Amino acid sequence: MSARRSKLKRARNRGGIRASFWLPAILSGLAAVGSSTACSGDKQAAPTAEIVVLPPLCPTGLSEDPPRSKQEPGIRAFEARDYAESQRIFGDLARQFPGSAAARAWEGDAVMFDKDKEDRDAARLARPFYQDARKLHESGCKLQRRPLYYLLMGEAYGALRLAKLEAGYDEAELAHAEAALEQAAREFPTSAEVPYNEARVACARAQNQSGSALGEQLERCLGELEAALKGAERLDRPRFLRTHRSTQDWIVRSRTQSEFVPLRADARYQELIRRTLEARAE
Repeated sequence: MSARRSKLKRARNRGGIRASFWLPAILSGLAAVGSSTACSGDKQAAPTAEIVVLPPLCPTGLSEDPPRSKQEPGIRAFEARDYAESQRIFGDLARQFPGSAAARAWEGDAVMFDKDKEDRDAARLARPFYQDARKLHESGCKLQRRPLYYLLMGEAYGALRLAKLEAGYDEAELAHAEAALEQAAREFPTSAEVPYNEARVACARAQNQSGSALGEQLERCLGELEAALKGAERLDRPRFLRTHRSTQDWIVRSRTQSEFVPLRADARYQELIRRTLEARAE
């Protein structure tokens, strides 16, 4: 019995030694792991956002326009001068076709030429639609030639409307119109409408000038107007024009539009009109 008790005591002692040896080590190790985890958590970099590559709006590089059948009602409303209906239709199409620069350009035109709006208000309200169309065009949704032409002319007409002040013209708006017209002149060199409106810009700018600078702008205005009158007689004009204005149309406009006030006082203007009319009569 005594021998058995002695063996049990020795076993307990060995277990106690092992426990007293390993337990502190285990606890120390767990504490170290916890401390290490906390420290690494403190130093851990913030998670990075996952990069999602979206497909391009216009995979072909061209404006992703609605089918012609969907555009036709809006075009017919525009031609019938139902501008509110045209705005509604092209606004809906712009939302349905986010890659369509043409839908936004049409929407801008429907606002710009809306006779229920005052000219400056219409120009101001149309500008965001033109800006959206241009952004799409320049970011890989390129417009076909016809809508590009009318986008450029819409930008120019809007800027010319906004340029008129109580006295003189806003130079920033004239520069905006000029930039659009210079692009149009490069893209559509046979359009008489482009030099005519370049003449408007030059004559408007002349009203902000004096001395030699005024004379230079009047010279340019006269040259652009002459180019427009000659261009109106050519047969190689753009075929997609909504309206072809004759030489007589441009002459009538130049006799009434406010930009041409200083030119109308110049004898060279009267001489240009006389020569043009005589040449048409031959």
